[in-house]
Amino acid sequence: MEIFKTIKTIFFVAFAAIILASCGCNQKKKTVQELTVGIQNSPSNSLVIIAADKGFFDTTKVKVVVKEFTAGKLALQALLGQANDIEVAVSAETPVVLSTLGGNKFKVISEIVNAKNECRVVVRKDGELNTPEKYFSKSRKLTTSEGGSPEWFTYNFINNFNLDKSKVQVIAMLPENMPIALSSKAVDAISIFDPFARIAENDLGDLGLTFLNSNITSYYVMSVKEKTLTEKSEALEELIKGLLKAEEFIKNNPEEAKQIVAKMTKLDISILNSTWDNYSFAVRLDDSFIDLCIAQTNWAIETGKYPKNTAVPDFKQVLSPDILKKVAPKAVGL
Repeated sequence: MEIFKTIKTIFFVAFAAIILASCGCNQKKKTVQELTVGIQNSPSNSLVIIAADKGFFDTTKVKVVVKEFTAGKLALQALLGQANDIEVAVSAETPVVLSTLGGNKFKVISEIVNAKNECRVVVRKDGELNTPEKYFSKSRKLTTSEGGSPEWFTYNFINNFNLDKSKVQVIAMLPENMPIALSSKAVDAISIFDPFARIAENDLGDLGLTFLNSNITSYYVMSVKEKTLTEKSEALEELIKGLLKAEEFIKNNPEEAKQIVAKMTKLDISILNSTWDNYSFAVRLDDSFIDLCIAQTNWAIETGKYPKNTAVPDFKQVLSPDILKKVAPKAVGL
């Protein structure tokens, strides 16, 4: 009898070990993948901000960590650097173009917003000089952010209004320093995106004037390395699903959406109310992004950022629409 008891005990222990091992395997299969997303903490990233706040990223397949940068170009630089700080970078199209021309290899998987009049030229009033042509008929110091969409906007602003380039001294400056530089009279004008454009407008009040160039649209896109596409495709699918939920939330709950963004960005709600309509929040990917990248490549070559013999990249090869097409086929228009 003792022998049978011993055999039963051994059988039970072995069976339990098999069950536990099986559970361990299942748990390993269900390991949650982590994605670190780098964003500029601004209204342009409202989809990411709202998805994180409302728990739209919370699934059994992915854990999304949001890391803040003062500019989207810095997030893209972090993505392409050696530290592997982030796996997804949200930036405007200009850093994508310049990084591609610089030989960096990465993929754009989706747009998340486009914006008109997000970049603006804010100036201190000077008598009756109330148009771009009149205001910049005198020598002026204008500051902008180099290597990003404000620089592209500034180039187009000067050309669109046929300004005398010899009278516009363009100075590079960090976006967060521009409003105080303008109000303190260190510069005459700033060319920058929100919220800094709106902050400057608020600071100057009746002493300020704003010039628009509505021909320019900024695209904010998500970029990843090819390794992330291969190793974390399922996690990227969940990321996009969360952003699509945030897109729907904004449509149905715009006031609550603005309150969430105001809390995250620490902006006064009045700033969001006055700039919210500048943004078209949508997860998508279409040919208009390619057209913009080609135009900016020509600008980069024309202005000497790259040699005149630089070939225009095939930006369709920079795009990777498969994940978005799988999650939301109608969002892809390529």
